[in-house]
Amino acid sequence: MGGVLGNEHGSVGKAKNKLFVRFRALCGLRKILGLIEVISEGMAETAGYIAEIEDAATGLVNDVLALGKMFTLWGGKIKIEGDPRKTGVFFCQPGSPAVAVKVSDNLAVNDPSKIVGIVPEPLPGDWYIEVRAYYSGSAGKPLKEMRTIRSKFTVRQA
Repeated sequence: MGGVLGNEHGSVGKAKNKLFVRFRALCGLRKILGLIEVISEGMAETAGYIAEIEDAATGLVNDVLALGKMFTLWGGKIKIEGDPRKTGVFFCQPGSPAVAVKVSDNLAVNDPSKIVGIVPEPLPGDWYIEVRAYYSGSAGKPLKEMRTIRSKFTVRQA
């Protein structure tokens, strides 16, 4: 199989990941190869992850965010559930866990794989994104301890 995934959570598709077989095949086998579909089941039982953040104003991904504009956060098991005083999406400065700016609780989308909100202001310098929630991935069964998911990348504000 060939192709490249954007990150460890990328999806598999016919256009990006072609199936190659290196031996002589008769006509019938060649027809069957065109019908094969590869399905990625992902990593087993992940604790949640942040794959990327996209700025709605500029379209930039994991880079610069426009002040006060909308962003889309993509990942897995990132839905915000639990006490709103403790949970949410936070922008945290590297090296200083005490410096965290919370995104407004008025999220446009709050799904297990997608969150849409407004970039808080002001955010000078580099920032990690953190999602703090009790979301477990199963309906009606929150976690006992709050889960904190931190991005592997930093972003900057324009």
